[in-house]
Amino acid sequence: MELPRAHEVKSKRYYYDSSDSESGDVMDSDDSIKDKDYVESETSSDSSEVSTDEGDPNNNDAGTATDAPLTSTTSRGSLPSPEKSKPSRWKRPRREWRKKEKNKIRRNLGHSYKNHKGIEVTARELGPPCTCKNKCREKLGEKELDIFKSFWDLGDYDKQNIYLYSCMEAIPKKRSYPKKTKKQVSSRNISIEYFVKLNGENVRLCKKEFLSVHGLQHSKKRIEILYKKMSNEGSITPKKDKRGKHKNRPNRTPAENLQSARDHINAIPKYTSHYSRKKNPGKVYINHDLNISKLYKDYYIDWCKERDLVHVSEDRYRRIFCTEYNIGFKLPKSDTCKTCDMLKIKIEDPGATTEEIKSDKIKLELHQRRAEAMQQSLKRETEYAKISGDTYVITFDLQQALPVPNLTVGPAFYLRKAWVYNLGIHDCVTGQGYMYMWPENVAKRGSDEIASILYKHFREHSIKGNKKLIVYTDNCGGQNKN
Repeated sequence: MELPRAHEVKSKRYYYDSSDSESGDVMDSDDSIKDKDYVESETSSDSSEVSTDEGDPNNNDAGTATDAPLTSTTSRGSLPSPEKSKPSRWKRPRREWRKKEKNKIRRNLGHSYKNHKGIEVTARELGPPCTCKNKCREKLGEKELDIFKSFWDLGDYDKQNIYLYSCMEAIPKKRSYPKKTKKQVSSRNISIEYFVKLNGENVRLCKKEFLSVHGLQHSKKRIEILYKKMSNEGSITPKKDKRGKHKNRPNRTPAENLQSARDHINAIPKYTSHYSRKKNPGKVYINHDLNISKLYKDYYIDWCKERDLVHVSEDRYRRIFCTEYNIGFKLPKSDTCKTCDMLKIKIEDPGATTEEIKSDKIKLELHQRRAEAMQQSLKRETEYAKISGDTYVITFDLQQALPVPNLTVGPAFYLRKAWVYNLGIHDCVTGQGYMYMWPENVAKRGSDEIASILYKHFREHSIKGNKKLIVYTDNCGGQNKN
């Protein structure tokens, strides 16, 4: 059973280039047909533990928030604070922190903001009282400021419209006057009465006072639009705001072209991490020698030509790749499992029958449960060793063979390179890692060499005081078949 090698990761960081590496010298696995000492075994497991940094240095497309977070010192309508989000393929800023979105939030809260022309728009203010005979402002009992703040604290255009809609009541018109135009009769069918709720009761206001108390004295059109919806459509609630959501976009990329990019990305072989599938459930990996530009220029364009499809631009392909998929080009932080990959390929095979797919899913579930059980077993043994003090728990594994020197220029690129082997031993109790390296001209990497290194390790790090030795390793014949 394969186990993660936590401290081997640190040492291997020095031997691999980034995901855009052009070199083909790095083998995919320690048990590879490229390795001259490799002997295929039915029980051998393809595994290689390699590392990646926490960030993605090749992710040059990641967006960054350039503006400082919004803050508000006013008593009404505070702006939300930014929250840390989990890292993704494209580290784009949260939508609410873009310039346009910030201005939209400020506008809906009644704060001052800059419009699309860069002109500063002043904050909303309580309007002057009406001059009608009903003296509407006096009816409010000095509660007009509370109504004003409550309205703008909603901070959402649609919610504010729903509130305004609920404060308006349509009644049949009581009278109409003849017009001096060709159309002698007024086309108005209803009249609108305006109310605000105070102490659980509706207080009727005139239109001017209603607009003033909500800070809409300069936005009469907003009420007129609601009036038209109420009179023409007769709906109970207003429809959602659809400004800027029209479909009249002549330069928009056709949907079938976008689908061709998605189909190509779906057709690329991908790998999942065996040991970190819980931490990265949706993360998959592509060959680390590729990048988005290579996929587009070397594969996608030819792929579309073969199928007589119209390809999208590289920018659109990159946006789809980074926003709709969680794909990495680096080798995963923990290696993939041959059994997992094989079973997943069988499950996704379109020619497989329902019974075969069901059987393979059961096998995959059992395989993953066994792996998790072994992980838990290692944790329990380690915790017991820390408490008892008389148990020595280690894990060890061979790193994939390292070609030396790692040169890609001149005649050296075409010459055979010497292989260097590295055996990592991890002390699970202390958390200390030990690396033992040797070139191929000194020794091979069979069972004798592995046993010699373990003997050397036990001599240099005395375990005489321990009564019990527990060793975990993977299923490679040279490591544990001796």
